[in-house]
Amino acid sequence: MKKALFLFLLLQLVTGLSVLFAQATNFEGYEIPEQKEIINDTTLFNRLNSLENDFAKFKMIDELLEKAYYSKKLLNYVYFQLDFAKSRESQPLMAHSYYNLARLYYNTEEYDTSITYYRKAEFIYKSLKNDSILSNIYYELSRAYFFLEQNEMLVYELKKAVVYVTEVSDIRKTAKYLRGIGEGYFHLGQYDSALNYLNRSLKISLKNNLAKNTVFTYSMLGLYYHRIGEYEKAVEKQYLAFKYLRGRNFPRARLIVSMRIAEEYFSLNQPDSSLKYCNQVLDNSKPGRLKNTAYIIAAKAYNFKNDFPRALAYIDSANNYTKKIKSINLQDKVYKVYADIYTKKNDIEKVLHYKNLEIANFGLMIKKNNMSRLMNINILSTIDKFEETNNLLQEQKRENEIMLENSKKLNILFGIISLLGLTVVVVILFFLKRIKAKQQIIKEQNSKLYNKNIELEETLNKLNKMQSQLLQSEKMASLGMLSAGIAHEINNPINFVYAGINSLLRDFEDIKPVISKIGSLKHNDENLQEEIKSIEKLKKENYFDEALDAIPEILEDIKLGADRTAEIVKGLRVFSGSGKNESEPMDIHEGLNTSLILLKNKYKKRIKIIKNYGNNIPLLNCFPVKINQAFLNIISNAIDAIEGEGKIWITTRKEKNNIVVSIKDSGKGIDKKIINKLFDPFFTTKDVGKGTGLGLAITYGIIQEHNGSVKVVSEPGKGTEFIITLPLTD
Repeated sequence: MKKALFLFLLLQLVTGLSVLFAQATNFEGYEIPEQKEIINDTTLFNRLNSLENDFAKFKMIDELLEKAYYSKKLLNYVYFQLDFAKSRESQPLMAHSYYNLARLYYNTEEYDTSITYYRKAEFIYKSLKNDSILSNIYYELSRAYFFLEQNEMLVYELKKAVVYVTEVSDIRKTAKYLRGIGEGYFHLGQYDSALNYLNRSLKISLKNNLAKNTVFTYSMLGLYYHRIGEYEKAVEKQYLAFKYLRGRNFPRARLIVSMRIAEEYFSLNQPDSSLKYCNQVLDNSKPGRLKNTAYIIAAKAYNFKNDFPRALAYIDSANNYTKKIKSINLQDKVYKVYADIYTKKNDIEKVLHYKNLEIANFGLMIKKNNMSRLMNINILSTIDKFEETNNLLQEQKRENEIMLENSKKLNILFGIISLLGLTVVVVILFFLKRIKAKQQIIKEQNSKLYNKNIELEETLNKLNKMQSQLLQSEKMASLGMLSAGIAHEINNPINFVYAGINSLLRDFEDIKPVISKIGSLKHNDENLQEEIKSIEKLKKENYFDEALDAIPEILEDIKLGADRTAEIVKGLRVFSGSGKNESEPMDIHEGLNTSLILLKNKYKKRIKIIKNYGNNIPLLNCFPVKINQAFLNIISNAIDAIEGEGKIWITTRKEKNNIVVSIKDSGKGIDKKIINKLFDPFFTTKDVGKGTGLGLAITYGIIQEHNGSVKVVSEPGKGTEFIITLPLTD
């Protein structure tokens, strides 16, 4: 019972944490731009292809982009623009081409690629000091980070955009960007900062009659009051937003506000009013995040009304869209609604199923969040380094211009003095001055080199910390994704114990009357023989002998369930480790068996594990937690490589002063062209969302840390073998 209680508390803890995480990354509040129509007129493309003048073609591509930003048909044309700009060595044209590529990839929802080209455009426009385009770039970067669910970078880019638009007194953009910063802080859970920026945006909007920004700011304030639990005030703000929509043609803004009012009514336990506004959104919006959010709210409202068929129909629609866009945060919301519906239906099996999916999804959320933070640190560090380098180059350029000007003046002076017969004196002075100037330059360069060395040391320390964070992040994510399998795996032995206890109770009820009757006998009873006969009759009526024979078997089943539970808990304890940062002796067979226990739910009933453990393998002096993680990563990859049924061979042996561990699978194998990339950070052959490319990179680092080596032998279609060699040390 204690084990079952522990499992229940674990589920509740993960559920609570995932709720907090989902609240911190709710993206319903961000204004999504209206989409342009995709161009279908082939006449313009034929005219473009017929142009012979490259510059005229460059300009016409710009015209097409304005009409069809959502068409990948234009990708090759934009790359032509970039090639043309490079051939002319024109910095403005190159910046313009990079900007076009960034906007095209953004509008085709390839946000990571768009950010790469926005950065390239940003660096050139900075050197050109084109502030108006820079403010647009920073705002569009913030939108890309919004869809990638990276709020820290969203706030960072918008703050830069506000600086540029404030300098040129662009009131409309200032109000819009301040609201964006407030929304970013809201999604980060920094509500005081969010309220400050939203109020600043609202003040500017009301003063300058900026209707559209007023609508979105009031609506965002409604979300703020909803988040802090003041639902009536939240409804009031949403209705103020609705008030500013009257008589104005803002169809998308109207749908967003309607969706938020529906959410507020649901929070006030008014499902019918909530459904009224949900239906407005569903009837008038195209497939997308907005419509998906309305599906989720409608499902919750119908569940509140105990209309389970409609609740399931709406949440199924939301689930289909969420899987299509592969959003971890939206998927978390969908799993929660499923669990709530089946909880009200008392379908415990389905509740456990979706709770397990929640746990696995939570592991992915942790991994994604940590990876995003580490990537953002690298991006910001790179930007700072670029700006510093750019400033140094500008300073060096100014110094060179001054030196060139001084050189010209000295040449003129030299000519005048030579005419006066003082040529020798001037030459001597000139060379003395150059020597002194060179000495000064050398001194300054030495100082700069010293400062750069200090910066490199600091960067190295940061990289070491980041490596440690990556290792911990991968381990936490592994535990999160294993939790679902472990929960399922531990459920079976607990069922053994639970069923055994119920059987014992029933058998005890059968033998209890007989025992009570025997206990009531007295040695001097005159009717002793009659009582004994009645006891025999009672034994037959209550199946006494059958119950007595069944009890040992039931106790054996209970012991089997308890032993299996203890085995799983021991495996978790071995994997998680004691947290020591010291090496200690370890039995590698125990580590391999532990990994197999934790991964059993991934391979049971389809993959046969064949163990060829060597005899008299000595203990390995190592960091057990790290070695266990390396074994777990490699075995997990072997399981993933096998589609359907297959085999995994695990062999250990002692060679000279080394322990050799071989893990071989009968999977699909690896192409020889990519074997050398297997241990590169972030390289993965798995589908999107199923791998980060960190597992084998971290495994390689762990083995190197132990002065070991790892070799990969693979043949496509036949399988892969990882051979790990670890030295024995005192």
